[in-house]
Amino acid sequence: MKYLLIPILLFSSSFYSQQCSCSQKPELKDVISCEATLLQNEAKIYWEYDCNSSWITFQKGKEKIKIFELEKEFIELSGRLGYRNWTEYKNTFLIEYRPSR
Repeated sequence: MKYLLIPILLFSSSFYSQQCSCSQKPELKDVISCEATLLQNEAKIYWEYDCNSSWITFQKGKEKIKIFELEKEFIELSGRLGYRNWTEYKNTFLIEYRPSR
């Protein structure tokens, strides 16, 4: 039974894991912060990226929703766009736009 649980746990953790890397562009690690913000209802909001795009993800339990996405040509702009701050309210949240200068 121990041998059966290990592959299942590895598969499930990789399926729901956060994507924050691109081996072709390691400098993106300095541009895009993938630190998650935990909301009061235990949902999370955070940036994710791979070599093809970057996106803001809202996650509640196992459900993930992309709420903003940039294509490959603009991925380097992810950190400069200003979509870095989120404010939580009773039933909603607000993504604040503050461009970097």
